[in-house]
Amino acid sequence: RLVIVNEAHDRPSHREFIRQIAVRLSNVGYTVFAAETFGPQIGASPSEPFAKINDGYYSNEPVFGNLIRTVKGLGYELRAYEHRGPYDDSKGQWERANAREEAQAKNLMRVLSQMQDNERLLVHVGYSHASEVAIPSFEGKSLRWMAARLKAKSGLDPLTIDNTGCSSTSADLELSQGSHRHQEGQFDLVVGHPELRFERSRPMYRLSDGRFLVDLPNALLNDSKRIIIEARPYDEPNDAVPIDRLMLRPGESLPLVLPDGKFRISSYEEGVDRHKELAVFTQNGRIL
Repeated sequence: RLVIVNEAHDRPSHREFIRQIAVRLSNVGYTVFAAETFGPQIGASPSEPFAKINDGYYSNEPVFGNLIRTVKGLGYELRAYEHRGPYDDSKGQWERANAREEAQAKNLMRVLSQMQDNERLLVHVGYSHASEVAIPSFEGKSLRWMAARLKAKSGLDPLTIDNTGCSSTSADLELSQGSHRHQEGQFDLVVGHPELRFERSRPMYRLSDGRFLVDLPNALLNDSKRIIIEARPYDEPNDAVPIDRLMLRPGESLPLVLPDGKFRISSYEEGVDRHKELAVFTQNGRIL
């Protein structure tokens, strides 16, 4: 009834893998998706197909945005569970972490209590929050992380998946036996991710789900200043997480990663409030 899967916050490829997990789990009754990053307003607009910039801290990144688009499209209910208590710098790191893990577990117990008996919960966390056992942690002390506490409070034995501790020995995802970084019983499954491969300097894992490399129009480029390029579906607002985002150095051009459709492509110049914008249609990697 409960799957907990983690990411490294600097590896968006983990988010694409979690997106694929969410697709598979939707076929076996998983209907609620809770993520560490979500703010309390995450469930306010269930009918909007896109993620919003202010949905959470990590989720304003395009790969996480695509994950949210997917789970919304599958009918998942999005729930927040992060600890929102005041930060107390008079306490040590271990004590603050201990309070956070306990609050997260209690918040997820509240999520479970509001679910129907036939509903199942997918929880997306960072790093050690998915640990089912206490592990060495801050200030040389052992810490019971959120998953261990939720397991004890709920009586449910979660399926826990670690993406952060091992690398693949091939070009594909692999199941691993774990490493010296793992404690006995810490996770049920350890997934080794392959080294990133690139095409035209864009990561190839992005080229899934019907997406293509699309050359940027020259009119949006800049030879003298850094620019940010963002692409959104034409009818989506500026606070929607973009489908793709690039930072380009002066004179640099990289392709966007886009599916077929109509998009607004915006170019934001460093130090300038206004921006350039073009409406484009894309098909099979070409602008029509």
